[in-house]
This record gives sequence, C-alpha cells and structure tokens, in this order.
Amino acid sequence: MTWCKGLTSLPVSFGSLKKLRDIHLEESGIQSLPESFGGLSNLEVLNMTWCEGVTSLPVSFGSLEKLRHIDLAYSGIQSLPESFGGLSNLQKLNLFGCRVLKALPQCFTQLKNLQMLDLQDCPASPSFRPFQHRMPDNCVVKL
Repeated sequence: MTWCKGLTSLPVSFGSLKKLRDIHLEESGIQSLPESFGGLSNLEVLNMTWCEGVTSLPVSFGSLEKLRHIDLAYSGIQSLPESFGGLSNLQKLNLFGCRVLKALPQCFTQLKNLQMLDLQDCPASPSFRPFQHRMPDNCVVKL
C-alpha cells in the first residue's frame, strides 16, 4: 500500500488479518489507524514513513507483542501511547524527522529488547535524556 495517496483510512476489519506480518504504508494518505489494529497479533514490521496525516497511534497498539520494527520517520505523529511499553519484542524504532513529536512516554524504559532508537531531527529528543540511562545496554540511540 506504499504511495497510495488516496488511502486515508483502514477498515475496522483490518485488525482481523491475524496472519499479517508486514505492513508498508509509507507515503500513503493514511490519516489514522483503527483501534482494531491491535488485533494484528503476528505483525512484526510496520513502516509508516512520510505518513504525515497520522498524528497518533491507537491505545491497542501496545498489544502488538511480536512487533520488532517500527518506522515512523517523517510522519505527523504527535504522541505515542503509554501502551507502547507493551511492545516487548520491539528492536528498532525510527522516529527520525518526526518534527511534531514533542515528548516520549516514560514507558520507553520497558522496551528491554530495543536495539536501535533514532530520534534525529526530532524535538522529543530532550524528553528522552532523563531516562536514557535506563535503556538496554546494547541499545544504540541516535539523537
């Protein structure tokens, strides 16, 4: 669904695609994700690069336990839900260029498998510094 500018939303039934492992929505016109998105129990990769219309993620997002890689670079994301801490297998999170993301939730310290966090060109960088020392030792943080 990459570059589908006419795609502005996903149907609620999208969350019932239990076998879906990768979603590539980069540069689409997507505006939001349905709360049912948390039902994608086998999702491992989510790429929403340049999805400028997406300003938040549903609370159910935290139930995506198999999610390993999230790319939100240059998206319109303004906040991340506290449920983000439930992403126990998350290894890579790219927030490069998320210019309207002002702060990160403290639940980031629960991401024990995080190996790479990219906060370059992101105003949320300063909010991360107070709990950076509580991140996994092998986590590469790009500020």
